[in-house]
Amino acid sequence: MLYYNLKESGKRIAELRKEGGSTQEQFAEELNISVSYLGKIERGIQRPSIELFVEMAVKFNVSVDYILLGRNMPSDNIGRTVKQMEMLLNEIKTYI
Repeated sequence: MLYYNLKESGKRIAELRKEGGSTQEQFAEELNISVSYLGKIERGIQRPSIELFVEMAVKFNVSVDYILLGRNMPSDNIGRTVKQMEMLLNEIKTYI
């Protein structure tokens, strides 16, 4: 069963870009890609690299899972991730 839909993912990217108040030109420049390439991604014609998906997720402050599949990270996973990060930060503090 295929869950990834190139066109739907592109629509999510376009929606997130617009919600952030960026034009295609501005966002393409931020990503260091051409406007035509971004347009193809948003129309579901071109699939970006995983690195570009990650960069978009960071810029949009969403999970890659959301961009790819339209699913938000379950809240229990977020809580677990936050606790792991807190533990790591506490470990780092002991070395400072």
